[in-house]
Amino acid sequence: MQVKRGISGGTINRHATFLGQIFEHATARGVKSLEAIDLTKLRAKSRSKNKRARDERRKLPIDSAKAMFRTPPFINCAGWDDLGKWGEQGAAQIFHCALYFVPILIYYTGARREELCGAMADDIIFDREGCRPYIHIAANEQRRIKNAQSKRNIPIHPELIRLGFLDYVGEIKTLGYKLLFPDLYSPSSRSPLGNRFYKLFKPILTAAKITEEGLGAHAVRHLFGAQLKKKLLTKEDRADLLGHGGDGETSERYCEPHELDTLFEFIMKLNVITDHLEPHATNLVPWVQNREVAPFSQPSRAKQLE
Repeated sequence: MQVKRGISGGTINRHATFLGQIFEHATARGVKSLEAIDLTKLRAKSRSKNKRARDERRKLPIDSAKAMFRTPPFINCAGWDDLGKWGEQGAAQIFHCALYFVPILIYYTGARREELCGAMADDIIFDREGCRPYIHIAANEQRRIKNAQSKRNIPIHPELIRLGFLDYVGEIKTLGYKLLFPDLYSPSSRSPLGNRFYKLFKPILTAAKITEEGLGAHAVRHLFGAQLKKKLLTKEDRADLLGHGGDGETSERYCEPHELDTLFEFIMKLNVITDHLEPHATNLVPWVQNREVAPFSQPSRAKQLE
């Protein structure tokens, strides 16, 4: 039976903060009736006052990450419409799509789920002479980014290149797609593309026995940061890759981002946990290859009534 959690305490408190700002704005313009309302009574009590911030962020154990990359989508799946089930014994069928590349990208780049799911094919830069391949993360026509510090460049790890990521990007561009992962897009939905990805990704986590609350795509991102911390990278170094801001005016305003070569040295400190995966020639989901509308797309109400 599914447990209904309701709205989390953190979300309730954010809502209360926003309401308070609206009340203050209105009161400053003469709305006196709001002055007597005490929003503090609506705020949820914190249950983690004695916890350090880093302890509240769930990090996926590296053994769990290894187990994740030993599930069907990465080794041998039953079909493009059955990515989470094992294929025929002795086969090695994989499909290059979001479910295959996004978890690998998160692990080797530390990027946020939506930063990758909503990326454009042109955000992958690999054809500039003398420049390492990298991912350019910035706001685009598909999605925003979390904050100004989130705009950044992340070198592409050699393991991604070995597994055919740049070949995949080239094929997507040749087909004329703007989105990096068109298999997530439906013209009938306005939901973030990361939501569609998570719907596919959740059963993969379960198959890898990753069932604890909070251990998902974002926990893989925290594993990225935790590994680099263990390799003695400074907070500023990790921030350049993770898209975090500095602690104060000096670190934010006067610290230049590291050049790609330096950032490349940083990501090369990560443990390679996908070396058991075999590279394959680019194999797109058939309806993406044929530039067809997503099979999970719902016709509009007007079309349904015709």
